[in-house]
Amino acid sequence: NQDSAAWCDGIESALRFFGGTPHQLLFDNAKTIIIERDVYGPGKHRWNPQLMHVAEKYS
Repeated sequence: NQDSAAWCDGIESALRFFGGTPHQLLFDNAKTIIIERDVYGPGKHRWNPQLMHVAEKYS
């Protein structure tokens, strides 16, 4: 499933399963995750707001 809720649920389930958070998560170019690449400059992407909420929750 490529919708953002499924991605976020999957990420949160994995973090609970592994018992913590890694230093970083790497994503491919999935439009569900990265809304627009390099929008704010090289390497500065516009991320999906739901994903950013999950990131803030676990940071």
